[in-house]
Amino acid sequence: MAVAVTACASGVGDVTSSTTVGPSTTVPTSLPSTTTTDPAGPPALALFLATIDKGLDGTQLEGVPYEDPEPLIRTGVLFCSLLDKGVGPVDVLRAWVAALSADGSTPGEEDLLLGGVVLGAAVRFLCPEYLPDLEL
Repeated sequence: MAVAVTACASGVGDVTSSTTVGPSTTVPTSLPSTTTTDPAGPPALALFLATIDKGLDGTQLEGVPYEDPEPLIRTGVLFCSLLDKGVGPVDVLRAWVAALSADGSTPGEEDLLLGGVVLGAAVRFLCPEYLPDLEL
């Protein structure tokens, strides 16, 4: 299955790129603004963002401020969209890494950590139907 993914970061070396991973499924690389269309609503988004903050505690990203939460929200929504299309959690993270590597750079530990934390928070609060897939 091919996955086109856009990686969005949180102000920590913001990244926006597109890539295709695998044989063939198209996923939108731009999403509507979550401020007007997010079905989860503000409480779920607040919990999603708080979970990301907590997930980064004790790491090199702890306390790194992000001025605009929209890239994190969009990434979480995109991850849920990929899961909706049948992409497994491991492949979602592989697509994240591929998108971050699209310019030839090597993602750092903080990029990989952020991807995992965003995926976990997204599944918990934006698309909880995939919780069993995370093997928590």
